[in-house]
Amino acid sequence: MQQINSSAGLRDAILKLERTQAFEGEILKEQFLRTFDRVKPVNMLKEFFGEAAASKELKSGVLNTVLGLAGGYLSKKFFERVTKSPFKTLVGNAVMVGVANAVEQHPEAVETLGRVLLHLFRRRTSEHELPPSR
Repeated sequence: MQQINSSAGLRDAILKLERTQAFEGEILKEQFLRTFDRVKPVNMLKEFFGEAAASKELKSGVLNTVLGLAGGYLSKKFFERVTKSPFKTLVGNAVMVGVANAVEQHPEAVETLGRVLLHLFRRRTSEHELPPSR
């Protein structure tokens, strides 16, 4: 820093420091408000879900998990309807976990199976459609 020898030089230095302090204070205030806004729980959730919605891998993972759980649950309910014994309920739970794991670990196979079933369903419904009447 430069040495000040006169009162006018001192006043100029003080004014310069005050302007610098005001400018940096404004920058600090803006940065604080931006940071405060970002750490609000609502904004953190918005940012997280915004990023999650953009991630195809996360969408695929969530879809595979949901399909696995749904397939496992449906297979368990189907298996439990056949009989109501406690042993069958236990086996139904094991089937549910197995199907859920299989669907989650092999989503390509489930997708292929779904396409084949959809194709069969479409073909069957088109065969049963009535021809247009004349």
